[in-house]
Amino acid sequence: MQDLEAVVGGLGLERFALMAPLWLGPAAITLAVQKPEKISHLLLWCSWATGADYWASPAVEAMRALRDQDWVVYTETASHLALGWEAGPPARQFAALMRECVAQDAARAFWDALDDIDVSPCRR
Repeated sequence: MQDLEAVVGGLGLERFALMAPLWLGPAAITLAVQKPEKISHLLLWCSWATGADYWASPAVEAMRALRDQDWVVYTETASHLALGWEAGPPARQFAALMRECVAQDAARAFWDALDDIDVSPCRR
């Protein structure tokens, strides 16, 4: 939330449309509720208000199990999901980049922190 407000402040935006995919949704929801005068449009893509909503998907649960069992297979699968199953070498390169940029323990800590997110009670 603080990062989002810093970017908005740094750009000097008075009013703007906000698109929030995946894990950015809770921060965008919070900003839209707390400062509705700033948001002209809010587009949420594959996002959620609570961590429980996110983990309720059988596909996400399967990916979570895979993440904990085999980091290489997890990143390969996530990469193919993001880029398309036919992506071949680019998907493998992206998976390798993911492994170079994020340690498995750091990624696990991030995803585990999602469990505690709940912006559903946001009020003006």
